[in-house]
Amino acid sequence: RTGGQKMVAATFRHDTSRNLDPQLHTHCVIANMVQGGNGKWRMMVNDGLYQQKMTIGTIYRAGLAEGLRELGYGIDKTHADGCFEISGVPRDVIEAFSTRRAASARRARTGTPPRATLMTWAAKRDMDKVALHETWQLQARAPRSNTRAVSTSHGVSTTVGTGRRMQRWAANPRRSH
Repeated sequence: RTGGQKMVAATFRHDTSRNLDPQLHTHCVIANMVQGGNGKWRMMVNDGLYQQKMTIGTIYRAGLAEGLRELGYGIDKTHADGCFEISGVPRDVIEAFSTRRAASARRARTGTPPRATLMTWAAKRDMDKVALHETWQLQARAPRSNTRAVSTSHGVSTTVGTGRRMQRWAANPRRSH
């Protein structure tokens, strides 16, 4: 059916990956029910929604990119599906904050089956945002080469080192270098 129906959905915005890397994303949960024009609730036929999931993802990423542009960030489109990166962020900074991607690539090279990848995901955890942002600042000031392990004053362990490109970016992430 179409027209005049209401559905129930909830979105949950997250700003970190399971590895506590900065990663802005939104989860959307859609209840399998719609309310018709007559007020009665019925099961939702979601075939069309499922078939359009890639288009829906592209629309979401376009809106997210537009919101970042409005905040003054430049956007570099990286894929036809709307994936993007923030302009001016050095490649070594992106790689330093892509620990899940690096782990997935390692598992792919070793032939680890996709199910094993899912089973080894880090558990979701809550984190003090101030401590986490301090940790990110330390990481952003250090390239992946020449690294050492440190702990912040809040007990968050990370890997840091030295590097001018990342230090410049960490000092002013909105400015392109």
